[in-house]
Amino acid sequence: MQTQENKLEASLVILPFHVKSQGRDLRFFINVQKVAKVFAYKPLTPFLDPLGVISGLYDDNGIPIPVVDLRMLLTQQKLPPSLCSPDGSVHSNLERIIVCSIMGHLVGFLVDRTKKIERWQNIDLQPPIDLPGLNDDLVQGMLRDEQGFRYMINVEHILISSGLHQVETRSQTGQSLQGKRIILVEDSIFFRKMASQALRNQGAEVVEAHHGQDGLRLLLDDDRFDLGIVDIEMPFINGIEMVRRYKGEKPESKLPFLFHTSMSNEVLFKELEEEKLGRCLAKLSSEELLQTVRDMITARA
Repeated sequence: MQTQENKLEASLVILPFHVKSQGRDLRFFINVQKVAKVFAYKPLTPFLDPLGVISGLYDDNGIPIPVVDLRMLLTQQKLPPSLCSPDGSVHSNLERIIVCSIMGHLVGFLVDRTKKIERWQNIDLQPPIDLPGLNDDLVQGMLRDEQGFRYMINVEHILISSGLHQVETRSQTGQSLQGKRIILVEDSIFFRKMASQALRNQGAEVVEAHHGQDGLRLLLDDDRFDLGIVDIEMPFINGIEMVRRYKGEKPESKLPFLFHTSMSNEVLFKELEEEKLGRCLAKLSSEELLQTVRDMITARA
């Protein structure tokens, strides 16, 4: 019988998909918790997008869903006219539109084909390659199978960097967190920078960790923090498992944790609070982050 801990370690359920870009067959995947629906391709309603990101609108029984063509986004180039159909696009009967619910928005991603859902252990998720010049915010992690590596695409980064979703990167300065020490465990450079800047602008000392394994090591070495802010989805050890292991090693600790995720899951949020692991934010903005941090630190005092 699987324990709750073992279930969590095996809780990485993915939807693999392929994108053809510049003659290459790129292998990606996405966490199924972010997937609302998957549709076979059908013609999109043209959409005037000044950003040049949205290919068109998908009509889901009267609900318009903006669709981003990942092939175009990855290459930032137009396909040769000889490969295009009369309407200027290339389509096959294998194409799918993956509709994701991200940060309160429904957005579709046009891909060349999808595969069957797969279940992996969270420990199998590796961080992206750390090389100068690579955009490691586009790829959140990697899984290795018999065909090589498959990349976990960062749909939040696509939404933000393309301008489809605005995240506040500037915050007012102040002293509301002066003297407070906070550990920030986050694998996305974009969100890590945004959160750390907002916290430091209020006088907090911020110690950053790039994934759950790194965060657990820092906490076990020195847990003199006023608060821990933890992403749920991370390589090696996810945020929930990281906090469970920390509390198992140091049961006397009263350090509060604030989890954050792009997914809205009220059942998960309730379970986290019932297990007394911490609170959870479904959407991270600097304003909401700061207010929640102040409330949690005040409650602890």
